[in-house]
Amino acid sequence: MAPLGARAAAGTSPVIAHLHRKADGTGELLVISTNLDQSVTLRVPAEVTAPGSATVPAKILAETMKKAPDNATATFKVKDNELHLSYGRSRFRLATLPAADFPTFGTPLDPVPQVGEGKAVFTLEAATLCDMLDAVDAAISKEATRYYLCGVYLHRHGDRLRAVATNGHVLALREVPAPEGSEALAGGILPPDLSRIVCSLWAKSKDVLKISIDKSRVLIEGEAVAVCSKLIDGTYPDYERVVPKGGTSTLAIPAAPLASAIERIVTVDTGKTRSIKMSMDGGEISLASRHEGSDASETLDGATPTEIADGYAIGFSARYALDALRSLPGEAVEIQMSTPGDPMLWRNPAEAGALWVVMPLRV
Repeated sequence: MAPLGARAAAGTSPVIAHLHRKADGTGELLVISTNLDQSVTLRVPAEVTAPGSATVPAKILAETMKKAPDNATATFKVKDNELHLSYGRSRFRLATLPAADFPTFGTPLDPVPQVGEGKAVFTLEAATLCDMLDAVDAAISKEATRYYLCGVYLHRHGDRLRAVATNGHVLALREVPAPEGSEALAGGILPPDLSRIVCSLWAKSKDVLKISIDKSRVLIEGEAVAVCSKLIDGTYPDYERVVPKGGTSTLAIPAAPLASAIERIVTVDTGKTRSIKMSMDGGEISLASRHEGSDASETLDGATPTEIADGYAIGFSARYALDALRSLPGEAVEIQMSTPGDPMLWRNPAEAGALWVVMPLRV
């Protein structure tokens, strides 16, 4: 029941809480869901004896199918505005709504006309796309007033395909070699719901996805599932202005011990910001946190500082640092810093296609 990922919440239109099921003479059953911004279409092999279509309550149908015995064969029949479902010795009658009322724009029943400037069609392995979207998801803004930051900016940068997200406090970037066919890609802002639907459908898939994108919509097609979505209408800011070109100081350290140290030290800070102070003292790097009379500190083992002067200190958000460490690939992290007021660049030195920019805090 993969299409449930795009089902809208109650309160819009009754038919939106339904799945559209269509059987024809091609030996396939199409199962479609939509929330008017995204639609998901599932193609299921079926023995079709009589073509037809119907819409059925998504939640009820999903629950009945989840409870079917293993390897059961389900039979569907539409009769008198009802869907008759049977498997094994179980029988169900589900109320339907007119199939003509179901919005099918952007589905195989009513494909999106993709024409005009910025259209691009290319293929990408499902695992690669999911890795790109997942790597930047935590940096997506949730501020509705800056709606153009509430998504993932997918675009071409030279000979690389980039996914970027920022909320103004951090910026995450993941890039891969640009696939053939993406040359005309003007860039589009993918809504966060689309990123999560894509990763829920294809995170463990070996599918090669066909991606068709223009200025307003994107269509992503796998072997059995297709997702169509509106893009966020807006202009993404020039994010490269905040990406440091390098730092005057560098700290190299294993990622897992650093994450563990941050999680331990920040337990004393129950405030909203939950800040961490990183400082150099006597040739050693230490972390510290304090809040309302409580404080904690820890000296980092395995840290290799370069050009960090004694007495240097910089603050950052524990939450954003942990997001960066979880998202960056590999077992090591390199943190490039300049003055305590400049953005910090977090990256794996062995992986040039992934980075996080973390804005400093005053501590």
